[in-house]
Amino acid sequence: MASLGERLAEARKAGHQLARAPERRKVAVAAFVDELAPADRPSLFPDARSVAAFEDPIGTITATRETAPGRQTVDVRVPAGLVLADAPAVDLIAAAIAAGDALALTGADDRLALARQALETAGLPVQALLALETGEGEEAGAHADRVIGGPSPSRDRTGACHVFVDGAADVDEALAVCREALTGEPQAVQADTVLVHEALEGALLPALGEALAETGIEPVAGEVARRRLSRARPAERATWLGRSGSRAVGVRVVGSVTEALAHVHAHGSGRSEAIVTAEPSAAESFLLGAEAEHAVLNGPTTLGAQPRPPRDTVEPDAVDVEALTATRSLHLPAPEEAPAATLAERLDRALRPR
Repeated sequence: MASLGERLAEARKAGHQLARAPERRKVAVAAFVDELAPADRPSLFPDARSVAAFEDPIGTITATRETAPGRQTVDVRVPAGLVLADAPAVDLIAAAIAAGDALALTGADDRLALARQALETAGLPVQALLALETGEGEEAGAHADRVIGGPSPSRDRTGACHVFVDGAADVDEALAVCREALTGEPQAVQADTVLVHEALEGALLPALGEALAETGIEPVAGEVARRRLSRARPAERATWLGRSGSRAVGVRVVGSVTEALAHVHAHGSGRSEAIVTAEPSAAESFLLGAEAEHAVLNGPTTLGAQPRPPRDTVEPDAVDVEALTATRSLHLPAPEEAPAATLAERLDRALRPR
């Protein structure tokens, strides 16, 4: 049997897939609630019925503020992440699926099995709903992002901050962002790793190597990146956790936004992540999927410097979809025209000026 840490990591990974599939989440929630509360029995599970009619919260803008010339910060709803609860209440399970969360339960029963069946029917990974074994609750709580009926867990600040240079990035802009992310203040959110899309491997890495040499920063690179960085030493596991040394940076080539996010999920600190791109869809995928308090578009990780306050305790009798989401601050170029209502429209205007 896999270890608890491995099962929680698998659940979290499955939760990421839920978050990217809003229509399938709706199908899964409806199938789960209909199975337990048929239409001819409207008095059953009224809270779960309310959840089943949810409007997808992911990407909803909750606040906007100007933070610097030409920049703005936009707060958006994102999944809470990994949620831990004692009892498999129907409304809790439905709300977790609706919010795109992974859910670990210490008191699982047939309702969890029905919910997993609903996920499978909707084409979603059943691993997002995890039944814990006796005695695993305390250890699971140390990994959770939200505990129902308890305070928000303190965040583990180990791990790295990343700059991902997408294949649609401008090379000169990417070099400027990387330089600022590696040398700017505050040091706590300086980038520890640069992820480079394989489409820009030849154009960016030699120039990045020269820029690093000028600043006295040593590249510690994966096998593919070392072909373009002659003075790089081989990366080790500690490299990707931000432990290469104060004057070193990890460099890795990836094949897609999805691969970049997988690296961030495995090694990120949860503080600040950045993407350089001219493609709105790539920007949206990374900014919403990066699983950090701050995410930056076409700017350095150092823009995301302020830790967010912990969320208040979520009581078991006050669970709804919004209670199982979190807020992420996105640091974006300010559009020249009036801001749009949705995040997708804002990104399109910021990256493709009319």
